[in-house]
Amino acid sequence: MVAAADVHLESRGDRALPGFGLFIPPLPGIASGGRVTWLWGDPLRKSGLFVAAMIAASLAVGPTGTAAAGPVHAVTSFAPQPGSGYTAITPLRVLDTRDGTGAGGRIGPLGPGNTVSLDLSSVVPATATAVVLNLTGTDVTARTQIVAWPADGTGTVPAVSDLSLTPGLVTANLVTVQYLGSAVNLSNRTSSVDLVADLEGYYSPSSPVAYHPVSPQRVLDTRDGTGTGGRIGPLGANTTLSLDLSSAVPATASAVVLNLTGTDVTDVTYVTAWPDPVTRPLASNLNLVAGQVAPNLVTVAVGASRVVDLYNHTGSLDLVADLAGYYSTDPGAMFTAL
Repeated sequence: MVAAADVHLESRGDRALPGFGLFIPPLPGIASGGRVTWLWGDPLRKSGLFVAAMIAASLAVGPTGTAAAGPVHAVTSFAPQPGSGYTAITPLRVLDTRDGTGAGGRIGPLGPGNTVSLDLSSVVPATATAVVLNLTGTDVTARTQIVAWPADGTGTVPAVSDLSLTPGLVTANLVTVQYLGSAVNLSNRTSSVDLVADLEGYYSPSSPVAYHPVSPQRVLDTRDGTGTGGRIGPLGANTTLSLDLSSAVPATASAVVLNLTGTDVTDVTYVTAWPDPVTRPLASNLNLVAGQVAPNLVTVAVGASRVVDLYNHTGSLDLVADLAGYYSTDPGAMFTAL
């Protein structure tokens, strides 16, 4: 918890123009009643601290009319909430409106304007700050959008979209949703749709696992044998390909981020990505129909071997995968949910 008056921005300039104190309402990580002192001077206006001061001002409910006299020289900074690290898991199906999984026993598509509250308290710790879901829409009757948002008790659906759907297609998207301790909401704007969600992992302050972006690197292309050990050609029905990433990510990696694309598709199918040597889970990451070329972002846990298994269900298709980054305990980027 940041104590009152820990947010304190001041200029080092030779003169200070009239400034004002700002009252900050209760916010996560800031003591109730904390105050900001913003003393505006020329160097401050020209520096990144001015941006920080403007951000602080945007949190305020109004000026207090205080003023500064003469130069000031102390600068203290805002101590924000610490970021969260990632915990990758073997994909777990947490919602399927077609059979009632995760829907409280309710079976059937989500109608226009309807919301399903997905309780994740049994599989995600209460301290988690965000969850990562592979969200899929199927049985779509007309164009619609799905919104994933934290169950904050307001009932107000944000004016955003996480999954855009078209009749005749089964579409998936990797979604990261802020988590407030128990559930996330999934809202359908129009038409009717069945929703499927697979939990891929979650972020929490206690996890030391950070993200490491890399320059995109093609690690798999079944059309030319890249990443297949020299085997060239599409993946057939009920076939699994093992993708060895040990030369691309360090031994400390616990998950990889791939842009996975399916092409040359001959039938309606789905592709599942999971960590080797774990048994293939009931989950999907990419959904395709004949003639379609479609990508999806995939975050997959990896074990000590750093091998990812990729399964094709029916027909045949070519797979292309580009490595975008990985998660490991090495120092890197932590996550902050909004």
